[in-house]
Amino acid sequence: MKLIKYKKIKTLDGSLLNPPWLAVGDLFNDNSNDFLGLIYEDKDREYSVPDTLVYVSKQQLILKLQSLHQIRPFSKKIMVEGSMQRIECTTVEEFVEYWWEKNNIF
Repeated sequence: MKLIKYKKIKTLDGSLLNPPWLAVGDLFNDNSNDFLGLIYEDKDREYSVPDTLVYVSKQQLILKLQSLHQIRPFSKKIMVEGSMQRIECTTVEEFVEYWWEKNNIF
């Protein structure tokens, strides 16, 4: 999977939707118009995604979560295989390392 930054699609009635090519959306939202989401690798999907996607590196995610953590401390629970499980991470960096590996992000 790859981590990307994206904007939601505004419908005619004004509601906002995630793009249909997104595997998982609304990750680590900081109440801005920029959202983070996951897309499948090219080999794992049978559809195309825009060429203009902005990919997010592990270091960029760490910086984003550090600023977010100052506003609202991150949870020590994470969704794993459909259920919330406690994780033992004491820093944002440890959390990102754990989350990055768990989601097989490249």
